[in-house]
Amino acid sequence: MIKHTLATLKTLKSNLSQVYLRSDNAGCYHCAYLLLSLPNIGDRTGVKITRYDFSEPQAGKDICDRRTAALKSHMRRFINEGNDVKSASDMKAAIESYGGVKGCYAAVCRVQVSAQTMTKHTMAGVQALHNFSYENGGMRVWRAYDVGPGKFYSAVRLAGFGTPQGPTNLVTLEPFSRPHIEAGTYQQRAEPASATSEPGPLTELPCPSQTEQESEIFSCQEEGCIKTFKSFAALQKHLDVGKHLAKLAKESAYDEIKRKWTEACHSVGGGYVRGQTSARSSDDQSPAS
Repeated sequence: MIKHTLATLKTLKSNLSQVYLRSDNAGCYHCAYLLLSLPNIGDRTGVKITRYDFSEPQAGKDICDRRTAALKSHMRRFINEGNDVKSASDMKAAIESYGGVKGCYAAVCRVQVSAQTMTKHTMAGVQALHNFSYENGGMRVWRAYDVGPGKFYSAVRLAGFGTPQGPTNLVTLEPFSRPHIEAGTYQQRAEPASATSEPGPLTELPCPSQTEQESEIFSCQEEGCIKTFKSFAALQKHLDVGKHLAKLAKESAYDEIKRKWTEACHSVGGGYVRGQTSARSSDDQSPAS
């Protein structure tokens, strides 16, 4: 399916030369079968797969979940109107209803199981790795994004993990269709000049959500992040990148007491304590008068 997607993108954008892929931790993606096959897929499509990043476990709703949420809501609307979604074709029809979802492309394909050549592999510990970079001469992996130099696997070692996967001969039953870009607008009747005049014609005004976004302040929903934005688009970009600014918004009285007590404890030096101990020992050893 990735090969079919890259081939479609190459058709839409002929100057496309490399891509960065991202997905959740579903077993069909987060496995060595797919990761070892990506270089060959890139060679067959003419689009190099530079990186493949997975969502970190227990990291909350990331960019993949936010994109999927809009798609699920669109399909739920289709179902609530009395339509059934029982097959892949029904799901494609639900996605493409009402002009489709912006930025979402759907196709119905059939997998040819007989074309699978990589039936086993010896690459272990893939589930503990979340970032994969395909470099010249091999692949570099990380447990967490951009933490440490990572571990490098040479091309020779990657070839020893399993037999390469050849063409999958995927059968396209229903090809990709491009979604329509919808501009949110609503209609409102113009105010009549007088009580006896006829109603004015319909006038098209911008969507309230677009005008309100310029005046409202959108706050980051990540716990501890204090960043705010003037538009929803800026907030969406911030959530996708994930560069949060964690800062204590307000310090309680109890926190202030603990901080001052810590400073007081650090101000007491070892010499002061030894001096007090020596003085007390000399007082104990002095003869009583």
